Amino acid sequence: MRMRVFMAALGLAAALPAWAIVNTADAIVDPESEGASRRLALSLSGMEGNTKRQTVNAAFAWIEASDPDFLYASVRIAEGQSRGQTDLRRRFAHLRYRKTLDERWAPEAFAQVERDPFARLAERWLMGGGLRWTAAASANARAYLGLGMFYEAERYAPGQGPTRAHAWRLNLYAVARTQFGHDAQADFVGFVQPALRDPADVRVLAIASLRTKATETLDLRLSATEKWDAKPPPGVLRSDLSYTAALE
Repeated sequence: MRMRVFMAALGLAAALPAWAIVNTADAIVDPESEGASRRLALSLSGMEGNTKRQTVNAAFAWIEASDPDFLYASVRIAEGQSRGQTDLRRRFAHLRYRKTLDERWAPEAFAQVERDPFARLAERWLMGGGLRWTAAASANARAYLGLGMFYEAERYAPGQGPTRAHAWRLNLYAVARTQFGHDAQADFVGFVQPALRDPADVRVLAIASLRTKATETLDLRLSATEKWDAKPPPGVLRSDLSYTAALE
């Protein structure tokens, strides 16, 4: 990735206002106040010398909350090169709408598209819906359980096995957020998605994150994401683990 990409990204970051950081849990957790909010995450990293490596990660989310309606839209992009060869190119977009019925129940609908060619995923589309149940809602702790279903269509890069697949999947999730005073926040997000026609074909996503105040103007964020696919395409590993430690 060329230096001008980094300079342009740095210029963009400097020009933007102080938006909140994009967090996956924000798609499920009710915001503390109504109105619109924008969230941004941008990270740049590079190595020169014996090891040449450049990576850019960017994420943007828009949240619109006006009781009883909630709208969430997010886009994530990751690009990376090693010794001049691109080896990371991920795209992800998610749209979710939810309507609160009462203190416990809220139906929701969502759509998603993602690409990860270096994991043989040329394209994945899904659309679905379900119900979210509020298990706990207090000033310092919130917890939610979700049950739904979605239709998924995938297209794989050429290689061993089929190049297309589609399935109906159950969508079960648990999300929890704990606030430790004004300076720390912990989130957990867990999804389990078995295929209806083959329950052994299950996908699992787990995300744990912690944010705490490092200085008056900087937060320390620690996060780990584990993805597991019981039946991935040929040539692709079942599990994928990523972790981040950052000052924001």
